[in-house]
Amino acid sequence: MHALKNTELDSVVKRLDAAISDHRKWLKMLMRSLCCRLKHSIQDLSEDAHHQCTFAKWYYDNHPTPLKRNVHFKAIEQQHIDVHVSAARMMNRIKAGNNIPTADFDEFSYHLEKFEQTLEQLKSEILELLYHRDPLTGAYDRAALSEELYQFTLERQVNKPTASIIMLDIDKFKLINDNYGHHMGDLVLEKISSYILSELRGKDKFFRFGGEEFIILLSDTNINEATIIAERIRKGLAGIRVSDGSRTVTVTASFGVATMEHTNDISIENADKALYQAKRSGRNNVVTYHENRR
Repeated sequence: MHALKNTELDSVVKRLDAAISDHRKWLKMLMRSLCCRLKHSIQDLSEDAHHQCTFAKWYYDNHPTPLKRNVHFKAIEQQHIDVHVSAARMMNRIKAGNNIPTADFDEFSYHLEKFEQTLEQLKSEILELLYHRDPLTGAYDRAALSEELYQFTLERQVNKPTASIIMLDIDKFKLINDNYGHHMGDLVLEKISSYILSELRGKDKFFRFGGEEFIILLSDTNINEATIIAERIRKGLAGIRVSDGSRTVTVTASFGVATMEHTNDISIENADKALYQAKRSGRNNVVTYHENRR
């Protein structure tokens, strides 16, 4: 969901909160009718009840593509169906004049818990983007980078995952600010960030490390694969033109690539060394850090 702007994410959260509130109202009415043995809604007993409830109006409405591709959002559909199917089973027990077996109630509770957990996971992911993202570029901030590196350290102790880090710096960015003004500089930062985010996989993370310097964390990616990704992004950035309506500038960036097999500080330091070498070598290129290169 990195591709969504903060205003779009804010709208998603508000609509999601309203949908969750509506479903809780439905749950309250369901419990009331079951406990008091009241007549149930024909809609709730239909085979497509999950399409007719108020929550469904939100879920099956138009949403931004990045949201629809989210793993939690996709999981909600089947979980929502399971909630309604198990609820209808209990309602039919009451309708037939029978008691609700413990197994039926436990099944409903299980599906409801999974459904609500996934909703909270989706909301938490969106809020994390909102609260730990640089508003100008859409990249995560340094606080989020520290947390991500800490989590990677914990995971590495157990699974020893393969990961790589790319550090990039916009070439001669100060000259852009000096010659064209900070407004143009902001446009450049926005443009290159938007492009990079569009090129990353869902499991990759993009961070603003400082002014015009960024870091990309690539999960399950070895050093050779990371170098290929960096080179592809470099070429793409070199073709970008940024305009403020009256003037146009071209943009290039230098890249340093390193493996994440070391401690986090050393990994960043190694990527920074490679980036320094890339800038010394003429900029607009990719340099990969190797152990035997000091």
